[in-house]
Amino acid sequence: AREAEEAALRAPVAEAAAALADCVLWDAEALAADPAARSVYERLRRDTIQPFVDEGQTERAAALAEKFKDFELLIEMCINNNDLERLYSYIEKYSNEGFAERVFARLCERGGAGRALLLRGLGARCGGALGA
Repeated sequence: AREAEEAALRAPVAEAAAALADCVLWDAEALAADPAARSVYERLRRDTIQPFVDEGQTERAAALAEKFKDFELLIEMCINNNDLERLYSYIEKYSNEGFAERVFARLCERGGAGRALLLRGLGARCGGALGA
């Protein structure tokens, strides 16, 4: 019974937390415009969105990360979940904002399974173009 009660409370609490996170980040966006405060904003943004990932609320986290352009978190979520389609959709959606460059920089820095995953995906998408 207790688990049912907790589950019944979890959805509205998560919804309220997401609304609060949205308000906090919306108000804090002005910090991003100030080069001296940009790192403070980026840390606040990550600290505000990451708990949703940690609690398995990945769709809420992705929605907030998209809205407030936490590209690093979007990349991390896609790679950790092996969600290449979503990663490619972000590459297309944010093509004028350097998203692809961030993806490749991340993969070059960390390499490993993430790099292999992306290369396999590119091979599957581009097929013959890679062999030319």
